[in-house]
Amino acid sequence: MTRTDGDFFRGGDDPNRNEQLKNFLRDLKTSGGSILVTGKISNSIAQKQMQKAFGADDRKRILGLSSTVPEESPTDCLPDGTTPTDPGVRVVVDRRDSLRSATSVPDDAPSPTNHYLELMQYRHAIEDEISGLDDRFDLVPGDLRVVINSLDGLLDDTDRTTVRGFVRGISRFVRDADGITYFHLRHPDSSDIAQFFGEIVDARIELRYGTHEELRPEERWHVPHLDLTSDWTRLLR
Repeated sequence: MTRTDGDFFRGGDDPNRNEQLKNFLRDLKTSGGSILVTGKISNSIAQKQMQKAFGADDRKRILGLSSTVPEESPTDCLPDGTTPTDPGVRVVVDRRDSLRSATSVPDDAPSPTNHYLELMQYRHAIEDEISGLDDRFDLVPGDLRVVINSLDGLLDDTDRTTVRGFVRGISRFVRDADGITYFHLRHPDSSDIAQFFGEIVDARIELRYGTHEELRPEERWHVPHLDLTSDWTRLLR
């Protein structure tokens, strides 16, 4: 069943569960946290979730954009009326693929690239932008939103344990600023890789194609520490 009235659960299931999730989301907005966004869905649906995550308010936004999604421009991921050049917006591009392609090496030569150091450079670039926004705007709780548009791109050439360390580090840095980080992973929520990363975040948002005639994209929340899984709701209402 898909909810469309602003509630997360069917009213008869448990009157307390809807309030539990609302309280969790309220605390998340004020104290910060990290969310894994899962689902084997199209770029356009993922972009709608990013736009929703960034919000329409005057928040400070950082987009971590993977160069492995070349058809995805920063503008696609930002809310309407927001541009990458706005004072409160920063875009950090993971340029590892483009740097590698610019270097000619024999096909049979071992890669000299230290993926760990490259990933740390990407992480530190994001953290530097967060610090810069804080210096300029004096961030307050709930002010900062960070979206990493593709963990899949990082996993293409880096082992999952190293990427998990990246997720932990960014999550901690953003939480210290009372902000929220959204990490996108284009895998089913039930997959091993989604569960691997889901263990170190506060919640998961699962996306899917709609089941009704309109085929509107839908989402549901998983909050393991509260043993909560919401009903499906429309991604955009």
